[in-house]
Amino acid sequence: MRTTEPGAFGHLLRLEDHIGHASDAAQLPMIHSTYTAAFQVSLRAALTAAPAVTFAQLLRLQYPLCAMISAVIVNDLEPSQTRKLGRPRLAGTALGARLAPQFPPY
Repeated sequence: MRTTEPGAFGHLLRLEDHIGHASDAAQLPMIHSTYTAAFQVSLRAALTAAPAVTFAQLLRLQYPLCAMISAVIVNDLEPSQTRKLGRPRLAGTALGARLAPQFPPY
């Protein structure tokens, strides 16, 4: 069984046997830094930006870079939050696309 305890190095990984006794030799500092979270966010942004640009180029859109920027901006720090807000964002985009032709550009 594994538990975390605060210690001199932040949180420590403590290994316990089936009775619950911990071994002092089994305590190792946990490696969990902001670099891990930053890498995950960067990876998700890259994995959403590339298909957005590809799809925009297939549709022959005038500014495929805007599709890439939009794909990166909608990514949240938590993947579940990104999925949760996906439908309202798409609905807002569809509504804006429907209403935009009714207003003159100048």
